[in-house]
Amino acid sequence: MKIILKNLSFVIIIFTIINCKESDHSLSQKEISYLRNDIIKNGNEYSYIKLSSYNDNMKFYGETLPYSLIMINTHGYKRGYDKIAEEVIRINNNGQYDIRYLKKLNPGDRDFILYYLKLGLNEGDIECIFLFENIYREGLSVDKDIKKADSLKNIYTRRMKNLK
Repeated sequence: MKIILKNLSFVIIIFTIINCKESDHSLSQKEISYLRNDIIKNGNEYSYIKLSSYNDNMKFYGETLPYSLIMINTHGYKRGYDKIAEEVIRINNNGQYDIRYLKKLNPGDRDFILYYLKLGLNEGDIECIFLFENIYREGLSVDKDIKKADSLKNIYTRRMKNLK
């Protein structure tokens, strides 16, 4: 039940940020600096989500990557693993993101992404479960394993039903 409430609060925060933004999605340099410092010093989830959303809306790919790493590695944030994959793939593909691009990355970037996605999978992160289901189903930089893919799909489906 705790996990469901935590996931639900995370979803509410994201929707709140998306819906409360100004239509031009702009932040001043002062606001951006504040968000960055708040993430670095305090690991503030709200600041991280707001900065991440701003960067996505402005198409500033790669800008969120260091803050995702800080949140996970320094502050023990249990989300954002998928954001690392998204950022690295976008950096290497002119802003385009699709997990299938994982196969086209150099071994260092690919291993970096897989390392963080596996951390997220071990934490039960719903996005990592979804991504790894696709990774195993398609054989993206890992041996194709339909049994693992189906198992992850079942976990994902059950977790999504519990969120409703």
